[in-house]
Amino acid sequence: MIDLYKSGTTAKQVAEKFGVSVRSVTRLLHQYGVRREHRSNA
Repeated sequence: MIDLYKSGTTAKQVAEKFGVSVRSVTRLLHQYGVRREHRSNA
């Protein structure tokens, strides 16, 4: 889940893939201190 999210998949897409709620995904991400890596458009 974490790798998917960090690579750009939305929390909603991760939740759908694993059959859990978006809240469950965001709770897990927060618990592990996960932040999406920011990419520049340049």
